[in-house]
Amino acid sequence: MNESRSRRALFSACCLALAWIVAGCQYLPTPHKEWVAPPASGRVVDVQTKHAVGEAVVTRFEPNRIAARVRTDTDGRFELAGVQKLRWFHLDRAAAAAYRVEASGYQMFETRKGGWAFRKNLKHDLGDVQLMEGKKSEEVAPATEKP
Repeated sequence: MNESRSRRALFSACCLALAWIVAGCQYLPTPHKEWVAPPASGRVVDVQTKHAVGEAVVTRFEPNRIAARVRTDTDGRFELAGVQKLRWFHLDRAAAAAYRVEASGYQMFETRKGGWAFRKNLKHDLGDVQLMEGKKSEEVAPATEKP
């Protein structure tokens, strides 16, 4: 009876191993990292003069919260670090984020970017964000990497 159980267990283990080899390991629940918010970069410029807008505040929003906030440098450039989480199952999750750019004397700019969370080199490149002069902001929120 014990020998019969051992043979069944060995047979089951062999069947699972064969299924794993045939299907490929990508469908098995193995831990991997997925983007929650990919790295983002860009440059903020004046739409008419094409000059850099320094000290503009760039904010990344994830669902229901502010994820990161930075100020542009004197060249108008900004970079936001990416955030990854360890996941067990490979699901087709989106790594979407909304971005807001604000600067004194300019109209606010908002955009959304997406991508698949499991993609290795995912990056949100906002390119040249062109701000139009407009209603002056009373005060732009202070920028920190993680609010």
